[in-house]
Formats: sequence, C-alpha cells, structure tokens
Amino acid sequence: MDMDLDIIKEIGNIGVGSASTALSNITDKSINISIPSVYKKSVNDFLKTVSYSDKNICLMIYSNVVGEISGGLLTMYTKNFLEELLGKDVRNFNKIDRYRIMKYNEILTYSYIHSIGKFLNIDLVTMESQIIDKRINSILLNLILSDISRYDEVIINETKIFLEKKENTCYIALFLTKNDYEKLFKIVRERYGV
Repeated sequence: MDMDLDIIKEIGNIGVGSASTALSNITDKSINISIPSVYKKSVNDFLKTVSYSDKNICLMIYSNVVGEISGGLLTMYTKNFLEELLGKDVRNFNKIDRYRIMKYNEILTYSYIHSIGKFLNIDLVTMESQIIDKRINSILLNLILSDISRYDEVIINETKIFLEKKENTCYIALFLTKNDYEKLFKIVRERYGV
C-alpha cells in the first residue's frame, strides 16, 4: 500500500505544481509548492483530529468529487497563509475576500483532482464547493463533518506552500468510501503495473 500512496503522492505533486503556477499568475505573487507528504487515515480518526484541530487552521473549503470515483475533498488553510495571500488580517475579511479565496481554491482543487483523473485515465471533477469559516459557520461545519462521516477512508496531502518565500502549510483531504478507495488503488495498480 505504501507504493500506492507514493504514486498518488507523485500524481498530486504534478497537480499542485500546476496549481502553484496558475496561482502565481493570478495573484502576481511568488508561489511555490513542495512535494506533499501523503498519508491515509480512517475517517473516524480524521474527525477526532479535526475536533481537536490546530488553531492555525482558520478556513476550510469542502467540495464534492464526482466521476468514476466519487467522494469529498476538504482543503484546509492556515491563518498565516490566508493573511499573506490577501494582505490583510482574517478578522477583516469581507465577502469579496471570501470569493477570491473560493476562486483560488477552485484552481488548486481542480488541478489536484484533474491530474489524478488524467493520470489514471478516469473522469473526475470537483463541484458544489462550500466555504467554512469555523468561527462564523459552526452549523455548516457540523453539517459537513456529518456528511464526511459517511466515508470510510481519507487520503491526506500535507503540502508546504511558499508564498513570497514564507513557508505555510495547506492540507488537502480526499474522502472515499471503502469501495471507491479500493477502486482507486485497483486502477493505480493496473495503470502502473504494481
């Protein structure tokens, strides 16, 4: 299974690499993304971690993943990264700032999911994204965490994002049912002959 995760890591790395170029272009800032650390958890273990989560994670965006494999995608952003990206304190974010973050996230998640689909020769897209500010939208957060609980496995990409050479961390968590998780890795093994 380690080799399977290594392949997903490489595929995800290509996706976030192309996302960093696109984000650099639209923000006019220097953005580089490291090769991600990839690990798997059960959704129950993940939810326990989130309930006692790092206080630095101040905003999350949840999207549905649809295609030959379906699931959920949760992107988690730190306070420092968002403040550096938009140049203002998160307490002063307005609707326009939240809209900009959603658009930046669409580029990141599209590149990530599209690259997985392209390399595995399957159709995958994200849709119906919802922004979650834990401080403001606790009801929405609880609804989404409840939705996430219907999945069995989560593949977590922990990526270092260098914004104007300052290091930040971003987490991309892909949630799958047991059947879709097994289907994903069956395709990986068939595609790469492992």
